[in-house]
Formats: sequence, C-alpha cells, structure tokens
Amino acid sequence: MAKKKISQLQLDTSLNFEDLLLGTKSEKYNYKISADELLKYFKDKSLLSKLDMGKDVLFNNTTTNVFQSILQTYKVDTLTFDNYGQIKSFSEKKPENVPTDIKVFDFYSGPIATAQQSKIGYFDGTSLLVASDYNKISDKKVFYSSSTGNFSNNTNWSVLFNKVYNYKTTNIVYRHSRYDNSGSLENQSIYYIFIEWLGENNSILKGTGIIRINSGNVGTMSFIYQPQKIKNNTDIVISNLPTIENKNMNYTPEQAKKMVINIDTVNKKINKLPISPYVPGSNRETHNLAMSIENYA
Repeated sequence: MAKKKISQLQLDTSLNFEDLLLGTKSEKYNYKISADELLKYFKDKSLLSKLDMGKDVLFNNTTTNVFQSILQTYKVDTLTFDNYGQIKSFSEKKPENVPTDIKVFDFYSGPIATAQQSKIGYFDGTSLLVASDYNKISDKKVFYSSSTGNFSNNTNWSVLFNKVYNYKTTNIVYRHSRYDNSGSLENQSIYYIFIEWLGENNSILKGTGIIRINSGNVGTMSFIYQPQKIKNNTDIVISNLPTIENKNMNYTPEQAKKMVINIDTVNKKINKLPISPYVPGSNRETHNLAMSIENYA
C-alpha cells in the first residue's frame, strides 16, 4: 500500500470512547490516546473552574449583552458561547411552581356609633357613624383606599360591606377606640379575623382579639373565634367566654355573645363584623375605627 500523508486520509467524524487517537508534533513527540482518556483529561485537568451551584454568577464578558448580569446558577436553563468560549447569552428555567398569590390591600377609617341599637356587638353597612349625644365630629365620613389605586369617602360603612371578595383568603385587622366629647377614657379594642373562601357552608373562619369591657381606661377581655366552617348568613359568636373575678369590670357572658360575625359565603360578602358590646346606657358613645384588609387571590 502506498504511503499517504495524513491530509490525504479520509476523515471519520464519528468517535467512540474506545477509539484510539494518534497525534504527532514531530518525530520525537508522537503520541496516542483514547477518546475516553482525552475527555477525562479535560474534565480533571482543565483550568476552567467548576461552578458552585449555591452561589450567583457574575458575567463579565464585556463584548456581549450579559456584561455585569447576575444570575443564580440553579436557575440557568441554557448557556450560549461564542467562538472563544465566552458566555454571550443565557436563559433561565421556568419555575414549575410559580406562586400565583396576588395581594390586594384595602384600608378603611371612620367613626362608628357604638352605643346604637341597644348595645349590639357588631356593625354593618347600615350602622350610624356618630351617636346623638356629645357629638362634635364635623367630618362624618368613611374613607376607603386600596392598593389598586381606588380612593373614596362615603357617608356610611356600606363601602366595606358591599364589597365582593373574589379571593382565596381575606385577613382583616382593625381597632376602635373612643372618639366622642364625653371625656370617657377607654382601651382600644383590637381584632384579627381570617377567612378562607371555600364556597357555601365550607368557608373557614378563625380569629382572635382583645376588647375593652368598661368605660374606664382599665378592663379588657381577650377572646378567640376557633377555626370553624361558616354557615351561610348565620351569626357566629366567640368560642371562649372567659370568667373575670373582678365584678367591677362589668363583664357578663351574655353581653359577649352579642359580638358576632356574619358572612355571606355564596356571594362572598361580609355582613357583620364585631365591635365591643360594652357601651354606656345613653346614646353618647362614638368610636373611631381603622381597618386594613389583605386579600390573596
């Protein structure tokens, strides 16, 4: 067989790990190596540093649009290299479980006539804003603001109770305290109410809070609405009725049972929210109420 130069040999582009690679630099430096050994060499002896998958990567390739880009390596889906081995672009993995929760915040503030209607323990869309006695409040309005950009001032609390809650969960926090000119001092009442909207008679209510129980600046009662399914359009009373040894606190379980929550689980509306039922005998008590509501879609 006639001798041939390497350049004259037919090139086979298919390689296997067992193939033997022959190379020559000069007569003194001929070598042979298998494809598998060559790959192991590049893997173990390469000067390219391995990526720490727990850290971020700062791309410093000044000739591409990824310069100074920072990417968490575990998010990398693909990398594109140029002819010199520099990263010139990348794409991120699409998360399999992307949180879809959308937060909408609503805020309300305004007065409430707590002494109305024979000392009831809740307020709703028809509740009066101010009591008839000791009333020196000029701005008789309920103010509403939302993270969606809505803002309004209203003549009653229907702006709160007419809202439809097309969400998964609604978290309500509010406080009320004395706002009239009678001179009485009282502790603030605080409420934390959580609703999971799961349909008629399956929605879940839970909550807690502290209410003041007399017209002085001492005397409070803590309470719990234990996790429970909501019966549609039905009053829900507090789950625990504490016993208070100090008889001067004016606390009675019968009075506490007036403090109810009522939810329309079919139309996803709130019908009633609790306020302290411990009020003076005369129609002279007005409170100021501030509320924030977090809604998650």
